[in-house]
Amino acid sequence: MEAEFPIVEGASEENLRTAAGYLPGTASLGKEGNSVIAAHRSHTHGRMFNRLEEIEAGEEIVIVSETGEKTFSVFNKTIVSPNDTSVLSQDTNGESIVTLITCTPMKNLTHSLIVQGKYNE
Repeated sequence: MEAEFPIVEGASEENLRTAAGYLPGTASLGKEGNSVIAAHRSHTHGRMFNRLEEIEAGEEIVIVSETGEKTFSVFNKTIVSPNDTSVLSQDTNGESIVTLITCTPMKNLTHSLIVQGKYNE
């Protein structure tokens, strides 16, 4: 799966209309902790996190920012209730991870799809 889109600071509704949003207060990409990024699932194939459910363990998430390219290996994919904030935890045992969050299922957004990857230094 391949997708390209901007990541902006903050996951406000306005930001999420056109980009993925980095949740303030979470770790910086590639630093110890949990960097959390949320995006909508557009009904347009390949847009935003539309195809996030296709990612499997062992695949890579590549994020390019002003500080360079960061690659993460997917280790977890799960579905949680929207009230489950445990996926935002910064307790990562010294590791750097990224957590991608979107709503699921596509037609009846009742839960959150979570994909997490560990940083490949």
